[in-house]
Amino acid sequence: NGNGNGNGNGNGNGNGNGNGNGNGNGNAWYSAQVGTLRSSNVKLSRRLSLNPPSSSHGKITLSGQVSPPLTKPASPIVVWQRVGCGKQTVVARIEPKATGRYSITLPDPPDVPTAFYRTTTLVLQAGGSHARFETFSLEGPVRLR
Repeated sequence: NGNGNGNGNGNGNGNGNGNGNGNGNGNAWYSAQVGTLRSSNVKLSRRLSLNPPSSSHGKITLSGQVSPPLTKPASPIVVWQRVGCGKQTVVARIEPKATGRYSITLPDPPDVPTAFYRTTTLVLQAGGSHARFETFSLEGPVRLR
């Protein structure tokens, strides 16, 4: 576990160490370290969220939210799937609702016990800018049933 306040460095402890760095604008980046293993840097706040995926009767349900400001028209949300240690592949493109919410049901991938999902989209920068940038959800695992 790690703590950072977005204004400098923060440290945490537990089974490993966490570090946070930020410049005070809400864009803090965090990482975790256990022994010699270190995670990639992850933003504290995200513009695209993915709720924990669920699987039932051979189908996976994914849902989440894109935070405004959205592009006009809203950019599609790209759904990426990773099984095992394989590469990520695009399995769907969906349009979010005007509220930014999205949901999709997909078939389970065959012959694997677990799959991982991540979503990406384009959003506008805050503050009235028309500049677009790509944003990502964190990867969500799902045990297939």
